Amino acid sequence: MRPAVINSRVKLFSAAVVAAIALIGPVAPASAVASAITVTNTTVLTSSVLGVGDAVTLRACFQGTVSRNNGVDSDVKLKLNVRAAGVAWGGARSSFGSGLTNNCLDFPYVVAGTDTVATPNEIKATAILLGNSAQLTVGAFDTISSATTNLSPEQPLQGGMASTMLSLDLADPTLASSNPADGATGVPYGNDFLLTFSERVTPSVSLVSRSCAGGNTATVVASTNHDISVGELVMPLQVGPNYDPTGSLSYFRVTAVTGRSISYAVACTNESTTPTGGVLIPLRYFTVAEDADTAKNLSNVEIASNIATFTSNAHGFAVGDTVVIESTATASGAKPQFNGAFLVSGTTANTFSVDLRKAAASSTNNFSGAADFSSTAASAGTARRVIEAIANSSNKVTYPSSLSAPFNVTVNPASAMPGDTAVHVRVQAGAIRDTVGRAYAGITDATSLNFGIGTAPASIVNITSSAADGSYRNGGGTSPSIQVRFNQPVTVSGGTPSLTLNSGGNATYSAGSGTKTLTFSYAIGASDSTVLGRLRGRLHVSALNLNGATMSGVSMSTMVPTSGSSGALNVNNNIVIDNGAPFPEGLMPFPGAVGVQASQQFLVRFPEAVAKVDNKTISIKTLVPDVAKTITNASLTSNVATITTSTAHGFVAGNTVTIAGVANAVFNGSYVVTAAPSATTFTFARSNGDIASAAAVGTAVRSAWETITIGAGNTVVTNTEEGGTVVVTRSGKASTVPLVTAPETDYYVEVEAGAFTDLAGNPMVAISGNSAWSFRASPDAVAPVFNPNASDPPNGMGTFDPTRVIKLTFSEAVSVVATKTIKLCTGDVGCATPVETFTLPSSSVTSASGGVQVVIDPTENLSAGTAYFLIIDSGAFQDGAGNVTASGVTAGQYGFMTMSAVVGGGGGGASCGPPPLPPCNVGSGINFGPGGMIQNPGAIVGGDMANLRPDNFMGFRPEDARNLGSGAMQNFRPDQLGALPPTAMAGFNRDQIANLNPAAMAGMNQDQFRALPPEAMAGFRPDQMALLPPSAMAAFDPTRMQSLPPSAMAGFNANQVAQLPPSAMAGFDPTKMAQLPPTAMAGFNASQMAQLPPAAVAGFKPDQFAQLPPSAMAGFDPTRMQQLPPAAVAGFNPEQMRALPPEAMKVFDPSKMQQLPPAAMAGFDPTKMQALPPTAMAVMNPNQLGQLPPTAFSAIQPQQFNVLPPTAMQGFKPELMAALPPQMVQNFKPEQFAALPPAAMGGLNEDRFRALPPQAMTAFNPQQMGAVPAQAMEAMRVAQFNVIPPTAMQGFKPDQFAALPPDAMQAFKPTQMAALPPQALAGMEPEQLRVLPPTAARALNPLQMVAVPPQALAAIPPGVFKALTPEAIAALTPEQRNAMPPQAFNPPPLPQPATANNIANLVNSLSGWNIDKVPPAAFSGMKPTDVAKLPADAFSAMNPNQVGALPPQAFTAIKPNQVELLPPEAMAAMKPTQFGQLPPQAMAALSPAQFGALPPAAMTAMKPTQLGQLPPEAFEVLKSTQLGQVPPQAFTAMKPTQLGSLPPEAMAAMKPTQLGQLPPAAMAALSADQVGALPPAALTQIKPTQAGQLPAEAFEGMKSTQVAALPPAAMGAIKPDQVAALPPEAMTAMKPTQVAALKPTAMAALEPAQVAALPPTALTQMKPTQVAALPAEALTEMKPSQVAALPPVAVGGLKAEQVAALPPEAMTAMKPTQVAALPPAAMSAIKPAQVDSLPPAALRDVKPNQLAALSPDAVGSLDQSQVNALPSEAFRGLSIAQASALPPSVAAEIKGPDIQAMAPAVRTVVAQRAALPPG
Repeated sequence: MRPAVINSRVKLFSAAVVAAIALIGPVAPASAVASAITVTNTTVLTSSVLGVGDAVTLRACFQGTVSRNNGVDSDVKLKLNVRAAGVAWGGARSSFGSGLTNNCLDFPYVVAGTDTVATPNEIKATAILLGNSAQLTVGAFDTISSATTNLSPEQPLQGGMASTMLSLDLADPTLASSNPADGATGVPYGNDFLLTFSERVTPSVSLVSRSCAGGNTATVVASTNHDISVGELVMPLQVGPNYDPTGSLSYFRVTAVTGRSISYAVACTNESTTPTGGVLIPLRYFTVAEDADTAKNLSNVEIASNIATFTSNAHGFAVGDTVVIESTATASGAKPQFNGAFLVSGTTANTFSVDLRKAAASSTNNFSGAADFSSTAASAGTARRVIEAIANSSNKVTYPSSLSAPFNVTVNPASAMPGDTAVHVRVQAGAIRDTVGRAYAGITDATSLNFGIGTAPASIVNITSSAADGSYRNGGGTSPSIQVRFNQPVTVSGGTPSLTLNSGGNATYSAGSGTKTLTFSYAIGASDSTVLGRLRGRLHVSALNLNGATMSGVSMSTMVPTSGSSGALNVNNNIVIDNGAPFPEGLMPFPGAVGVQASQQFLVRFPEAVAKVDNKTISIKTLVPDVAKTITNASLTSNVATITTSTAHGFVAGNTVTIAGVANAVFNGSYVVTAAPSATTFTFARSNGDIASAAAVGTAVRSAWETITIGAGNTVVTNTEEGGTVVVTRSGKASTVPLVTAPETDYYVEVEAGAFTDLAGNPMVAISGNSAWSFRASPDAVAPVFNPNASDPPNGMGTFDPTRVIKLTFSEAVSVVATKTIKLCTGDVGCATPVETFTLPSSSVTSASGGVQVVIDPTENLSAGTAYFLIIDSGAFQDGAGNVTASGVTAGQYGFMTMSAVVGGGGGGASCGPPPLPPCNVGSGINFGPGGMIQNPGAIVGGDMANLRPDNFMGFRPEDARNLGSGAMQNFRPDQLGALPPTAMAGFNRDQIANLNPAAMAGMNQDQFRALPPEAMAGFRPDQMALLPPSAMAAFDPTRMQSLPPSAMAGFNANQVAQLPPSAMAGFDPTKMAQLPPTAMAGFNASQMAQLPPAAVAGFKPDQFAQLPPSAMAGFDPTRMQQLPPAAVAGFNPEQMRALPPEAMKVFDPSKMQQLPPAAMAGFDPTKMQALPPTAMAVMNPNQLGQLPPTAFSAIQPQQFNVLPPTAMQGFKPELMAALPPQMVQNFKPEQFAALPPAAMGGLNEDRFRALPPQAMTAFNPQQMGAVPAQAMEAMRVAQFNVIPPTAMQGFKPDQFAALPPDAMQAFKPTQMAALPPQALAGMEPEQLRVLPPTAARALNPLQMVAVPPQALAAIPPGVFKALTPEAIAALTPEQRNAMPPQAFNPPPLPQPATANNIANLVNSLSGWNIDKVPPAAFSGMKPTDVAKLPADAFSAMNPNQVGALPPQAFTAIKPNQVELLPPEAMAAMKPTQFGQLPPQAMAALSPAQFGALPPAAMTAMKPTQLGQLPPEAFEVLKSTQLGQVPPQAFTAMKPTQLGSLPPEAMAAMKPTQLGQLPPAAMAALSADQVGALPPAALTQIKPTQAGQLPAEAFEGMKSTQVAALPPAAMGAIKPDQVAALPPEAMTAMKPTQVAALKPTAMAALEPAQVAALPPTALTQMKPTQVAALPAEALTEMKPSQVAALPPVAVGGLKAEQVAALPPEAMTAMKPTQVAALPPAAMSAIKPAQVDSLPPAALRDVKPNQLAALSPDAVGSLDQSQVNALPSEAFRGLSIAQASALPPSVAAEIKGPDIQAMAPAVRTVVAQRAALPPG
């Protein structure tokens, strides 16, 4: 087999050829005959297995120069066993051998698909073929002219590796089996998927060469054929630099395919063809999906900027879902870039989007992407949601590495499987291939490999919000709801779960219970926010809280996706919670600025994105208030008002003025000046009719220099990630209002509240007053100047606090100039590597002090004791007039040094203080280093700890921790312990940990805990562990858990346990488990439980077990359940039982069942019920049974039901009875039925009642009978009614009696009637009374008689009336009498006494009311025509003597409505001759009671046509004495329903001739009980066609005597499922001819116990095909006597796996002829232990090829007597490897002839072994 990655597939290696031929020995001169022709393979391969397209050169060498005469070169062919037509010679010759020239012909063999695979799979040269009169002349020796020259022996061809022969692989790999298997149920949710293939497989295609053209196209050549196509993605591995994945890119698109040449797009370096190794993996997938998720058809597709958008109506996908897109193409052809597995990035109702750069469902880019593609109709494409899509190149898939079976591919899904869900696995075609490149066809449907996942904890797969991306706030009108999607439906009950959000708020559960998606409502609180300074964080869910609620499958340990990971809310949605008003962080002009120019642009900068609010105002006002001007005149013309003032007004266009006091109010108000025609006049717009110029009195005052009403054109908002910038252009009006700069004028700006809002809708606070934003407009031509000495720190300062910001001071207010930079530097003056570079504008560079100071806030604190300097670009700042800083700041112009670390005691002097100074009030002996680090930890005493700060411990090393004394350990605080670096923890020892202050544990994190040495763990105490943060538990591993003392476990709590890694559980033992507090158990989860050592489970106590969360139970497997103490089972609760894997129940033994609380039974489901062992069922008590859910009880199996103790039946409830399948009701035993509470009967319906076995009915009591639903009574069968005890009849009620079918009434016995309560008869129906047996009527007493309804008595037949006692008749009420037929009391007289002679004349006068007057003798004269005339009611009154007197011929005229009224006791008088004359149609009217009353002798006259018409229910009462009398011929008409109704006890009388006549179709209805009752003699006549129709379950009842009676021919018709059902004990009497008749397919169904039960004599006629068909595992229990009985020819059918399965002791009986018959392949599987058991005599006929097949290990087990028994001839097959395995003592005793038979090289090895010392 080829390895996955090879350097070269084919290399010519001449030296190997020479060596290979040299092993054969020199070629002696001889005639050119076949024996002198040597054929070898000259092509050395890394694998000897060839596939289609592979080429090798086969060299045929002769003893002299060879040449062709006649014909052409291709007429010379080398015939192979795999190609009968031969390989044509191409004309090439070569030389081999001393002094020989051109003595070899080279044949080029290229494997074709039409070649055939030989058995065994070896390529052999078999002949030289010559066509068209071609001849070969060989030197001077001979001429070959025969058309076929056979090579003797045929010559196997080696593959270039010693002892490995060339072979072919022409078959695609196939899936042999899977685990889970198709159709499996209850599969654990965390299981890997195991796919076992027919051969070794790999995902890759091996390569032999590479090249690169144009720097962007790599071309590789595969060593095999492949199925890679243009357009698909591939992953190259180990191909070479620039060919393999680099950076984030893992996949490349294939651009061209030509044969085995494949090109793909990659940036590579131009290179000509170069040999290479490596592989190419085409991207294909293993997927697992829910059965409920079906494929959605795609109708449209487009690509824009690598985002593919698909149209699929009602797809149902959500953001974050994994979808697999397949077969998508367009009208222009296939577009493979659309296809693959992706995460959904966006959805609408009918579209969804994916990012094509994220191939293989990745959350990050791993592919360069695809070109844009306009919206186009999609053809044949589908998309389906999957739980997970796993790339074939993923490390989640493990491929087989062994060269031998089993060839397992293990798929390890990362996603948790949904519990109680049907899922299916698909494998894309070509995802894997065999080593010759043949692709696996894949699993491409949802039904080939589907199975059910067992109960599993729910896990969160995706969190999204249905709200649109954006910002939200309290009171904003919309709050985002949050959807949490689980991997399985989750039911919420008993409380309101919530989500903890990073905004500080919570979302509460609102909807979705019972589905996979739960919706949580989020009411945004007034203080909620995800905004921190400039950082506008996205909303994220940090935890799920149960709040006392129960969520199915969810526990406190259920994790939400971590921030930024796949499935997290802040990955799927961009939602910001913002309740803070936007506040300007920058204004231009700067507040306090001078030199502001007349046309200055105004700018407001916010730290977040904002929006403008139209119609809000920004007002520019003068600092000095305007003086009101007196108005003297006013006019209005064409909507323009003109105002005249008494003095110069000073207004300019654009000013806002307020006019007041004018008599004509039209002029009053605030207006914008449009013009100032003169110093004393100004105008403004006013819509109104004209007003003539007139004197006016009022005032006009400038209220604003300019009022800007926000709207289009004058306010531009630009939002970036850095925030929002508002530019007020002051344009778009009639004129711009220039600021007055001469004289200098002070202005201020007011912004109306709410003029701008952030994206959440929060309105900004007003900027108001004359100081918040004020400035001076003035001429300015002077550049601002930087003042280093006035800055903070001042230039040259040596003690600057490294935590502070840097403030640069300028001569005036400045602003930054875009693109300029400031560099913070240290070290070299050139500042090659700045500490930080600030590109302006920057959020880290802001203004202060009215713009005079510029604040620089470095990202990180500065380092202590370090010199820094700034480099500032020239022109980096400008003043309000636009003057820029004239020169930059260079190295040396501005620098400072940060404060150095202080060393020394912190006793309270001036050298102590806040960081970085040492702390105060600590021992003077403690030395501190830079940053306050403690230098001598050993000096710390307990009292120091209170004053030491956390930062003092930050630099600790392991040796520092090791030096801490007990006083320090006992006084540690949480913040101090939390400050220790994880590396320091390695210094702690056990004693130190034992002294650690418990309170300090709260500061420990998982990195610290993980770094603790295991030895230190032994010091932990319970009170310490109790305070360890749950998050730190993640550091536990098996070693640390093992090192923890059991006593410490008592401190654990549930939150801590929940965070324990599953792997840590391996450190648990019973003593640790026993110490865990019961409350801590609530933190366990399934993954942890699955890793818990089974032995540790033995430490469980009841109170602990009771606290285990149900989700943890999924980790319980059979081994852990076996270890669980019975006493602990007493802690079980229903939820735990519900979550327990069904397979764990398989080992639930009686001792555990006895301890199981009844309440826990409520957690049973059908799978658990089926898994419960019968032994456990045998000890079930009533309380337990009573708590079983009906659905679970419905799955009970016969072997379980049969052992239920009668006492348990006392817990039976109606619901359980209602859940019991009818076929299970058939298993009730009388003692079980007798124990049933009456209420249980309420669960009976018609089907269940009909299924009750008659023997169970014998146990009915009155209370039970009275509780049976009346409707169920409608199904009463005669066979059941027959056996109801009279006492039970006392429970009958009227409605029950009314429901009894008439057929059942015919079986009424007098004792039953006598026991019936009178009130029950009140329910009697006319049809019931009509068929009541007269004998039962005779038992009616007066009280009962009075209760019969009059309407029923109206139908009383004569026979029933005449049977009534005088007392019963005397009790009749008048109403009853009046309802009865008049003839009942006044029977019509006969015209004359009846005789045989006149009976024909009296027929018309006869009725049921007077037929009793006819003597029996008179009936002898009746003819068929007379009988036909008799009214039906006459038959109801006939007595046995009358029936017996009827002539047989008369019966031919009886009609169905007549015969159905014959009383059963009358039927008892029927003679064979009479019965044989009954018409078939009359038979159909016979009731079971009538049929059961027939005398056995009557059956002898039964005809086929009669039997075929009998109703199936009539057979239910048939007795064995009756069945035995039925003529065989009659059985030919038997129907399946009739045969299936026969009681087993009747079957016991069946005769061989009867069974032999049964139709094959009828046999299919037989049950195991019926077959088990058949006499063995009857089975001697069974035919093959009958045997083949028997149901498999019928064989379960067979006994050994029955099997022994089966004819061999019948055995030949038996099917596999029938054989499999045979009990092993039934096999013990099988005969040789029977076994020999079994088909191979039937043999394949045998189990080990069945094979072991076969008598040795039965095996003496076995055939090879039968032996070959036996399953290997079936041979594991074979006995020596059985092996000895096998004929040698049958032994020849054994396969390797069968031989390997034989027990060593079975080999002791092997005979020489058997061993000699073993195929070499089978010999190869013999194990050393089997060799040890072989008797020496058995080896005397071993052949060379058999010995050659033995493994070296097996040969090494041969002892001296066995080796001596081997024939010398056999040693010709001994190999070097085998010889090397021989024990020296054995090698030393090998005989001379045996040595001579060995190959020379083998002889040498044997001699070497013999020379070794023994042992």
